[in-house]
Amino acid sequence: MRIVFQPTLWDGVYNLVFGNVGAAGEIDDQTNNSNGDRNKILATVARAVDYYTGCYPGRWIYFCGNTKEKTRLYRMAIGLNWEELSKKFEIFGDVGQENFYPFHKNMEVSAFLVKRKLFPN
Repeated sequence: MRIVFQPTLWDGVYNLVFGNVGAAGEIDDQTNNSNGDRNKILATVARAVDYYTGCYPGRWIYFCGNTKEKTRLYRMAIGLNWEELSKKFEIFGDVGQENFYPFHKNMEVSAFLVKRKLFPN
């Protein structure tokens, strides 16, 4: 597995990409391992975002699932950990056509923007 933060066309916004590493070194975010380590992977990605935004607190992290089901999984994981996450991060959800609004539990979104709060609660 590999986690990468790639620059986007938006100034100060970095795309979070993670997945299996292919033979040529590319990241394959399409493969479903189905080996029961989903929660461990999500926790590792969350730690990577925490570390990265600690090093680069002015940067926004953009991410979404490559399927509606994966995006829903990310939404549920954020919702389950909302109390802790909202103390440290500003989290926005894309409600359609790049219209981002402050995230709240059970909000239907197609993508997320996350940034470390400069002055956490």
